[in-house]
Amino acid sequence: MPAFYSTSRQYTPEQYANVLIQQYSQQIRNLYNYGARKIALIGVGQIGCSPNALSNSPDGKTCVQAINSANQLFNNKLKALVDDFNKNLPNGKFIYINAYGIFQDIITRPSSFGTFFQTLVTKFLKKLFTIIVVSYAVSLFSLSNISSSGIRVTNAGCCGVGRNNGQITCLPLQTPCRNRNEYLFWDAFHPTEAANVILGRRSYSAESPSDAYPFDIRRLAQL
Repeated sequence: MPAFYSTSRQYTPEQYANVLIQQYSQQIRNLYNYGARKIALIGVGQIGCSPNALSNSPDGKTCVQAINSANQLFNNKLKALVDDFNKNLPNGKFIYINAYGIFQDIITRPSSFGTFFQTLVTKFLKKLFTIIVVSYAVSLFSLSNISSSGIRVTNAGCCGVGRNNGQITCLPLQTPCRNRNEYLFWDAFHPTEAANVILGRRSYSAESPSDAYPFDIRRLAQL
């Protein structure tokens, strides 16, 4: 966001990635010195595919490659940092979560990610109904409002202003979309709960070899 921050005029993307990694590395070392031994480092997602970035894209759909390339510079260095920590910090166990790749998967085949979230919410609501048997509660939490078709909207925010609902982020008292479980993004920048559930599930138990390195959070917890 060069209109608000001067870093793009002070650094090249490579230089800025190095600065961020240097500062991040020191913070992780501080945690290690305080006793942390199992740490998952989560990469940066595709900011170039956020509604804010897409609002400046010619067709409103094509991701901004310059931003995503900068994200990948940081992610590659973060992954290398995991190797460095595992080699040089005794008894430390570090892993890298490939949020960029997971979000790429959602963008490429969004409809395939509906079943898990629908099942999770359905189970929760059924348990709720067994405890609170009130007619108006049933209408408020109607299962018919839960999408079974998965994430359908990947290029616009559920709540926001302007093109792609991304030029201005969600404002106080603004009414969001009704079908938020079908959106990848909640506002101009942030993923929805549905998207975060997918990211969390695949971070904990990798569904693809590229989801986590050198292994997932489930394995980390077992060590």
